[in-house]
Amino acid sequence: LDEDLDQVALTLIAGQPISFVYDLYTPRLINRPTVKDEERVVAGPVMFDEALSAEPLPPNSFEEQSAMMAMAAGSAAMDFSDPMPTRPAPRSAGRMRKKAVRRDMETATQMTTEGTAKGEFFQYDVGNPVTIKRGQSAMVPIIGATLEGQKSHIYNAEKVPNHPVVTLMAKNTSGLTLERGPVTVLETHNYVGEAVLAFTPNDGEFFVPYAVDLGVKVTEHRRAETKTAAIRLGQGYLIHDQYHMTIMDYEIENRNPEPIQLTIEQRIQHNYTLFDTPEPTAKTAEFYRWSLPISARASHSFTVRERRIVSHHETLQDWSDRTLQSYFRNQFIDRALFDRLHAILDLYQAMAKEQRECDRLVQKREKQLQEQTQTAQKLEHLANGGEEGKLRQRFVTKMGDLEDESDRILQTIQTLEARQRELQAQIDEALNRLTVT
Repeated sequence: LDEDLDQVALTLIAGQPISFVYDLYTPRLINRPTVKDEERVVAGPVMFDEALSAEPLPPNSFEEQSAMMAMAAGSAAMDFSDPMPTRPAPRSAGRMRKKAVRRDMETATQMTTEGTAKGEFFQYDVGNPVTIKRGQSAMVPIIGATLEGQKSHIYNAEKVPNHPVVTLMAKNTSGLTLERGPVTVLETHNYVGEAVLAFTPNDGEFFVPYAVDLGVKVTEHRRAETKTAAIRLGQGYLIHDQYHMTIMDYEIENRNPEPIQLTIEQRIQHNYTLFDTPEPTAKTAEFYRWSLPISARASHSFTVRERRIVSHHETLQDWSDRTLQSYFRNQFIDRALFDRLHAILDLYQAMAKEQRECDRLVQKREKQLQEQTQTAQKLEHLANGGEEGKLRQRFVTKMGDLEDESDRILQTIQTLEARQRELQAQIDEALNRLTVT
């Protein structure tokens, strides 16, 4: 401002109201895009979601805690003791150092801030008056709290392939809402990475992924399989239930000289359920999570199996002896049902044989009818006497033979059709007894 702010009461609002500036004055011009040389940069910040049913944070396996200070502009600094010091130190010295760090941070951020929920927003009322001279700016701390947390490795191939992300997991017990903003992570006062803190309400769990651990490599192998789940009888058909399975194998190599706690995130597939897989440690709206202890300089395997049932109808008429034998061999049907289905399959095969013979005779009779038509056309142009009369007599004799053969074929076709109707009646009766049983 153009004036000094002396002892001003400051109130900050955290939230996300919809607000924008729309430029109606500047003309809209279409310009060609500017293409620059490709630059190699570090991947952007990685974000992880809070679990739907969050369990209390387990005790830190390294017996350390995390401390965080969030500033008014959304920036924060996190400092935590080295979980694996390069030089061994007495436990009492480590505790004194941790207490000293925490005391320095608390002393540097003495403040009194009250938080009030305002519907979709959160209001911070800074208790200490703020003084800012004309033309100057200042960062105003609004939260000073020590939060207990845990260091973990989280692997999600969709976010960072092949390597896990070193992450601090903590619960917001400050009593205030934490605004979204950048975080600088310090380990024993040494810079180790940066992250973006998500908007976190009071008692919410948040994650601070700040570095990629290249000493841990995760290799994925995905495969798909199909397996029969069950066979059910219907009216003239069988319902074949199949499992469509996806199997993900994780091969984990920890080349670090210290053990880690690895969390594997895998996307939830719609309509799929887990089987032969340990229950997830946690679950979000999009991902399963499994927590695995990985020893130092060791490898570990972990497999996630998911499946869904797909049903389709199979008519017995389309079956083969090999299909029936396969179902019996895999114990989807017992011996009694196998014999009854085999008898029905024999009836279908006999009827198919009769149908093939009937089709052959129908084609033969059609050719004879065509030949009769051609012979009749030739007779129309032949005289009754002389050489033409002799030829005419030959065609007349041939016409008689063709008609006699056509009648015999027609009778055979009618016999075959009657036989097929009898076989179909036997099949229907067998299917009815099978369904009732």
